[in-house]
Amino acid sequence: MGRRLRDKSGRGQRYLLPRFRRFRRRNLLAAPPPPVEGELGAGYVPSPDDFLPSPPKPISRLNQKPNIASIKPALFCFALFWLCSLHDWLSPDADGLWASNEAVIGEHQYWRLLTALFVHSDIGHLLANSPLFLIFGWFLYAFFGWLAFPASALIIGTLSNLVTIYFYPPDTELLGASGMLYGMVALWLVVYVRHENTLPWGVRLLRAVGVSLLLLFPTTFREETSYTAHLAGFVIGIAVGFIGFRGPSKTTRTDFY
Repeated sequence: MGRRLRDKSGRGQRYLLPRFRRFRRRNLLAAPPPPVEGELGAGYVPSPDDFLPSPPKPISRLNQKPNIASIKPALFCFALFWLCSLHDWLSPDADGLWASNEAVIGEHQYWRLLTALFVHSDIGHLLANSPLFLIFGWFLYAFFGWLAFPASALIIGTLSNLVTIYFYPPDTELLGASGMLYGMVALWLVVYVRHENTLPWGVRLLRAVGVSLLLLFPTTFREETSYTAHLAGFVIGIAVGFIGFRGPSKTTRTDFY
């Protein structure tokens, strides 16, 4: 084909041009295809259905905003965080509220597994835990009632402390609510995937994985931070989410806007 176009005699050009002209004439004279129903085009005439409002977004209990009053239990626990931490900071010589393998297992001071959740090492440690604690404490209580928060949250935190001190040296002191916080986030993500029925299952799972990586994956690693407590709380929170909740509460704290 290429050699004919370069032929000096022009025979190739005389051979190709009539065929090209016939092809072009046939396509220009052909009638345009009929418009497909619903396809926008020059011959499309709008119908009244085109001006109807879009269907409303599917509604479920988990995609609405909870009543602001449902944040009160989280605020109460947050106030306890401050009181217990201030007591520990202002009385360094007093027996602290921390937990350790020696104190809990050796001396049977099991109450420390709970009190260690409310005391923090410094203001920075406390403020770092505050935003997520308040948000997820608010949501868990609003949608699932006191069984989710504070009951399940405290159980998750206590168990995560028990698991953590088992792997630490006997005299290592553990304090802070990070394990409980990671468990609360995991608990919420599990019940979201299970009960948010307005989205496909794969979309819910993808959102849960993305949120967990965005909120919980550490960007820096510090020697004094207990990543064992984070992992233990997250795993226990997932387990509690699978075995502990059948669906959002229908009788408590669900006055939605």
